[in-house]
Amino acid sequence: LSRSEYGGRTVLQAVVRDISERKHAEERLKESEEKYRAMFEYALEGIYQSTPDGRILNVNPAQARLFGYASPQEMLADAKNIGQEYYVRPGDRDKYKELLGSQGFVEGFEVENYTRNREKIWISLNTRVVKDKMGQVLYYEGITEDITQRKRVEQALKESERRLSEITEFLPDPMFAIDIDGKVVVWNHAMTELTGIPAKDMVGKGDREYALPFYQVHRPVLIDFVLNPGQPENYYASIRQEGDAYWAEIDLLIKGERRVLSGK
Repeated sequence: LSRSEYGGRTVLQAVVRDISERKHAEERLKESEEKYRAMFEYALEGIYQSTPDGRILNVNPAQARLFGYASPQEMLADAKNIGQEYYVRPGDRDKYKELLGSQGFVEGFEVENYTRNREKIWISLNTRVVKDKMGQVLYYEGITEDITQRKRVEQALKESERRLSEITEFLPDPMFAIDIDGKVVVWNHAMTELTGIPAKDMVGKGDREYALPFYQVHRPVLIDFVLNPGQPENYYASIRQEGDAYWAEIDLLIKGERRVLSGK
């Protein structure tokens, strides 16, 4: 609104602008921010923003709970340096930053962290780098998934496999095992002594290559009939079956020497 002289008279001028589109845009932005805030607050997975030097800028309630805090505010007030305070192996933080620097993002970065009470947890990080218009890094933004239970199961399985390997390795009888894909997973010392083939040359082999030391061809052996029941009598002269187990005797030439083997 302005005052001016027109034809010897004082008049008031008014300029009207249509700002409907701007107001609609502002409303849409507000709605978008409210939706994002709701997702941020109520997400089941942790969400965070942090700086490359290890300062936490923002976390949602799920992230705070994961690390043993009652609220995001409590975590923000307590945390000073992510790499020093939370990483069980600080070098993992360096690897994480290197990947973000070279790729601009990381997916499924698994790392062991400490909680507020120094309990160890495993987390998986999906993170992206947020930059300004000049290309300068502003912060990291990402999602945290708690994979502690999965890692514990994996570690327990590895320990079980290690113990099984130790037991089978020192059995006096030759023994090998295959997985459901038909690949050798166990080839013990006694089997190496019998065939002359070390475990490193047999473990991981499939396509019935485990039959070669005995029959010089790729063919079914007793273990195959357990996985895929067939007609083992076509391959063995003396055989019997007890439940899911097969027993057989066979006369073979191994390492140039005639041997009679009893297998199960």
